[in-house]
Amino acid sequence: MKTLPITILLLAASCGGRGTDAEVSSTAQSQQRPQRNWRADLDVIAGTWNFESGEGAAANSERETCRWIPDGSFIVCKVEGSKGFSMIGWEEHNQRYVHYGINSLGVVSVLVGEFDGSTWRFSAEGERVTMVRESPDLFSFKAELLGADGKWSLVVDGKYVRTEQ
Repeated sequence: MKTLPITILLLAASCGGRGTDAEVSSTAQSQQRPQRNWRADLDVIAGTWNFESGEGAAANSERETCRWIPDGSFIVCKVEGSKGFSMIGWEEHNQRYVHYGINSLGVVSVLVGEFDGSTWRFSAEGERVTMVRESPDLFSFKAELLGADGKWSLVVDGKYVRTEQ
């Protein structure tokens, strides 16, 4: 069973120069949209979480801690007993959230996403993750992969329950 961490890395990068017409147009459009408070959005992830998935012999339980780094620009999450970690953050120049997962072999996965106040949606080519905030201390979670047949298949689903703020 594939285990996917809860979070992601904040990029505080800015586009240099004028950029392409598409970038300029995208920037103009994003400036017209109401701005989200990305720090408050990310703060719902901070804390220590128990993740439960599967049933019977396939049951899986993990403890994951997600903390702001000292300068308050990233949330970094680590599963107990794992050498990998994940980071979640906001790309200002693209006006989107980004998730980086780095496993114990150094393999990096990058997913881009959004948060609407209750649901995180992250995706990359052939991969998507959805986390629904059911209460301040409970997220439902599912990860899916796109098969060669064009259909999405569930890789893991479960619940994150916050045990410490």
